[in-house]
Amino acid sequence: MPYSAYIQIVSTSSNKNDQNQLKRKDALIIRLQHDLAVALQEVYWAKLQIQKLQETLRQERIARFGPRSETLNDLQLSLLDEEPSVTLDEVAAEAQREPLPEAKPPVAPKRERKPHPGRQTLPAHLPRKEETIPCAPEACTCPSCGAATTVIGYDASEQLDVEPVQYFVRVIQREKRACRHCPERSIVAAPLPVRIIEKGLVSNRIVVQTIIQKYGDHLPLYRQQAILSREAGVEISRAT
Repeated sequence: MPYSAYIQIVSTSSNKNDQNQLKRKDALIIRLQHDLAVALQEVYWAKLQIQKLQETLRQERIARFGPRSETLNDLQLSLLDEEPSVTLDEVAAEAQREPLPEAKPPVAPKRERKPHPGRQTLPAHLPRKEETIPCAPEACTCPSCGAATTVIGYDASEQLDVEPVQYFVRVIQREKRACRHCPERSIVAAPLPVRIIEKGLVSNRIVVQTIIQKYGDHLPLYRQQAILSREAGVEISRAT
C-alpha cells in the first residue's frame, strides 16, 4: 500500500472518530438541557401548589375566626390558630391592634474589636547580656565613594533566653592541723558544713531543688531521676 493512501485512511478514520465524539457531546448537552427544563417546570408547579395551599389555609382560618380576621396577617392568624378556644371578641380585639412585624432571621452580634496590646515587655529585674552583631564586610564600605562607614546606632531587640544547668562534683577538703612540737600531736580538723542529709550523695542545693520540683512543680521523682541521668550521667535511685 502506498504511503499516501495509508495517511489518507488514517486521517479519514480520525475525522470519523472526532465527528462521533462531537455527536455524543451534542446529544449529552441536549439531554441535560431537557432535564433542566423539566426540573425548572417541576419547581414552578411546586411553588404554585404551595401558594394554593397557603391561600386555602388562610381562607379556612378566616372562615373560622370571622370576617374581622381578614385584616390580620399570616403571623397573627398562626398565633390565633394555636389557641384552643378563641372567641370572636378576641379576634376583633386582635384586628384593632397594630399588625405584628414579620419574623426576621436572627442577626449575629458584631464582635467588638479590642485594641492590640502590643509587644510584651520582659521584666526589668532580669539581667541583660548584650550581644552585638556586626554588619557584613561589604556593608562597611560606602558603595558611592568607597570610604569606610561609621556606626551611628543599633537596632535593639530583646528575647528571653536561658543557660542550661551545669552539674559538677563539689569536693570538700577539710583542713587538718597538728603540732609537731608536742609529744601528743593532737590533730584538729575543720568542722564539716551543715548538711540536710548527713552523709548524703547530693548537696543541699540538689535536695532543695528536688523538693521544689516535686511539690511545687509536681514533677515526680522518676522523671527527676531520668533528667539527672540524661543531663549529668548520674544514676541515683528514687529511694536515695
